[in-house]
Amino acid sequence: MITLTLNTTDGNKEEFMTSSDVTQINLSSRSIAAIDLSSLDACSSLEELDLSNNDLMAVDLAPLSFCPKLQTLRLSHNKLMTIDLEPIGYCSKFRELYLSDNRIMRLDIESLSNCHELSRIEVQNNNIIQLYLNPLSESSKLEKLDISQNRIKHLDVSPLFSCSSLITFIFDSDVDLHSYIVAGLSHSNPPSLNELIKKMEIRFIIDE
Repeated sequence: MITLTLNTTDGNKEEFMTSSDVTQINLSSRSIAAIDLSSLDACSSLEELDLSNNDLMAVDLAPLSFCPKLQTLRLSHNKLMTIDLEPIGYCSKFRELYLSDNRIMRLDIESLSNCHELSRIEVQNNNIIQLYLNPLSESSKLEKLDISQNRIKHLDVSPLFSCSSLITFIFDSDVDLHSYIVAGLSHSNPPSLNELIKKMEIRFIIDE
């Protein structure tokens, strides 16, 4: 058995106990203000962790580096201002990241370059100013990327042109999309971005 210690918004301290061979942990909508995930380093079979709809301002994901089978992380609808995703890079089967409806200003997704099963990233409705998509250049299974309702004004979408499975890319109408480098295309006579989008057959959705 493992025990996760959590503090609720009303000042209470609670303990959540479960088996160490658990595959899913759902702690959504529990009014959690803080949680200690250190015991998860013993959960090598964990596939999904749901901490959505709480009041978390910070969370240390380091123990998740010991969860090689982790596929889904849900942290939407919290109060996160920053998040270190480096531990996720040790989860080779990782597929879905949900960080929407937080207060994140800077998001480094470099560690996701190690997640070759990655299929979905939702980071809409945050305060993200800059986002570098280079780590996604080899995400051949990525199907959806939602960065809408942020403060991003300029975005290099070059890495997305090698995401062969990408179906949906959602962004704000005032984002200036551009492409600096596109593999396999002549830099001396680059096509327009619209032509590239058509070539990708991606459904670009503009969030008004």
